[in-house]
Amino acid sequence: MPYSVIAESGLEADAVSAVVLALERTLDALRLTDRTDPITKIVAYKLIEFARQGERDPQRLCDLTLQAIQPGRTAKQCRAPARRVFRGGES
Repeated sequence: MPYSVIAESGLEADAVSAVVLALERTLDALRLTDRTDPITKIVAYKLIEFARQGERDPQRLCDLTLQAIQPGRTAKQCRAPARRVFRGGES
């Protein structure tokens, strides 16, 4: 759901990439694992708003969004998501 909002935002490719990465970081910081949760769409709209203002750094986008939707949040709460390693034969 939030990805379609980003895809339809009209942002340039570099901004879309930054917003998608920032979205994952922001949702992880908020501990939102259900990507169909309506709040994820609100997060996407806020990220798009900051990207339209010219911000392209995923970390900064995440920080700004967290501070906008939950004042008092710190930058330390917005980290790159852990990489998931998939190995053949595992399900």
